[in-house]
Amino acid sequence: MDMQRAFLAIMISFVILIGYQKYFVPPVLPVAPGQVEQQGGATTGTSGQSVQSVQQNGDMAAQQALPQTSVRAGQVGQPAVMQPIAKEDSNARKITVDTPLYTAILSEQGGGLKSFVLKKYRTAKEKDAPAMEMITATNPAEFPMLFSLDNGAGTDLPFFQAEATSVRVEEGGKAELKMTAVQAEEGVRIERYLTFTSDTYLIDSRYVVSNIGTVPLQISPALVMTNGPFTSGAAGGGYLSGGAAGMFSGPAAYVNGKLEEIKVKKLADGPFMLQGAVRWAAHVDNYFMCALIPGKGNTGTFSAVGDNKVRTVLTGGILKMAPGETEEFRYEGFFGPKKLAYLKETGYDLAEAINFGWFDILAKPMLYLLNFFYSVVGNYGIAIILVTCLVKGSFWVIGQKE
Repeated sequence: MDMQRAFLAIMISFVILIGYQKYFVPPVLPVAPGQVEQQGGATTGTSGQSVQSVQQNGDMAAQQALPQTSVRAGQVGQPAVMQPIAKEDSNARKITVDTPLYTAILSEQGGGLKSFVLKKYRTAKEKDAPAMEMITATNPAEFPMLFSLDNGAGTDLPFFQAEATSVRVEEGGKAELKMTAVQAEEGVRIERYLTFTSDTYLIDSRYVVSNIGTVPLQISPALVMTNGPFTSGAAGGGYLSGGAAGMFSGPAAYVNGKLEEIKVKKLADGPFMLQGAVRWAAHVDNYFMCALIPGKGNTGTFSAVGDNKVRTVLTGGILKMAPGETEEFRYEGFFGPKKLAYLKETGYDLAEAINFGWFDILAKPMLYLLNFFYSVVGNYGIAIILVTCLVKGSFWVIGQKE
């Protein structure tokens, strides 16, 4: 009888918790479009970040009316709210980076990631399923990790000439790739240094911007990432189906020490903005995550365009550069599994992307236990049984004391 009452109490608690979260927790209120436009062009302080989301129809003809921006003195673009279109440059070479964890392909046109294939993960449970591809974009203007000096407007893709077309990272090592872009008309030289390490999915990127002209420049450096659902790499969706079993899939950011998850269907209500200290901005799914991590002093905007296409922009505000002056900007990029152990080891609070809602305080210790037992026995079925026995044994001890 006591056992039945205990189960009944647990079930009632579940109903109360889920019902309260669904019907009483207030949603994030959208900001009027005019407010977003006004705030998007503002420069926040070095410790402040902003997050912006915008929903538009992907088929709008406004693609043809993108603002023409430049890094010339006094001209800095606003954060782009529509996806730019770029014709692929046949002269741009593809640079292959091979590590024990992944194989990546970068394009000299814009310097973005054309492909990022995880070697240890597949798109389906079958052993012959293809390896997991993290990049779904096909247009050079939509490749992740695009660096621009026009606040992410995306109207001009710098041509980054690479020093090598192939980079190989051996076990326990690291390698650096240098790419250089010279925009003579604007009087700008950009030196890009990418560091790849064998035991992490993290990519370190450093940009050295120099004013090689004779007049002052006004720039707004930004790193841009465009993502769609990872499911496009899996036939029929498979176990990669976004949002399955109530799990979140879409744009997310860690702002002011709090995880912000933005449901794509809510973006149809209009643009909205979150302001504060952005630790990272990402596109997450059930099992995978693409994230941009701003360096010290960078500000950011987070915008969504199209049906399921999310554009993330991390910008450093407006800067003025005198002739001969040099500025340096740093970012990190993470493209890998949303696995708690990896995210914890990587740092930057990326582990906060794994969110169990109300039960987070209980679920994460259980997940640690499950992963620990799996590392010992190598079988998740047995690991689950061991966790169950441990929990049941703990309650048995409590019951005996009572």
